[in-house]
Amino acid sequence: MPKHRLDSVGLVAKGKVDAAANRLRDARQNEAAEQSRLDQLTEFRREFDQFLDQRDSDTLSPRQLEEYRRFMHRLHGAVDQQSQTAAATADAVASSSADWQQASLYERTVKNLIIQQNAEAARAEEKKEQAKIEAAWRQSSDLEP
Repeated sequence: MPKHRLDSVGLVAKGKVDAAANRLRDARQNEAAEQSRLDQLTEFRREFDQFLDQRDSDTLSPRQLEEYRRFMHRLHGAVDQQSQTAAATADAVASSSADWQQASLYERTVKNLIIQQNAEAARAEEKKEQAKIEAAWRQSSDLEP
């Protein structure tokens, strides 16, 4: 069967699906990495909080206590920043997923259209062949006495 003129559109659609799938995979990997960093920072903050709770504030000099407080302030800021980064990567995954779904839907639609038009072309070809056979049969029956 001859190639359909929409086959090239189907190839482009497949390329777009593949590209969208790659972007989605990359976004998911990035999200996992950022979430892992957030989990590590959160765990470190929890452990450091426990460490400070176990230390008697009477045994710490005012200078040490102030340094720990400043460090904890920076650590909380880092956790907040990483939390925002992790949320942004989750949004990127959602966006990439929507793009992939849209590209996949378009590709399936084009494929279905190609299948439908190929089936119609095959039916038309069958009708043409049947008409040739019938014409040949009529012609041969007209020649017989």
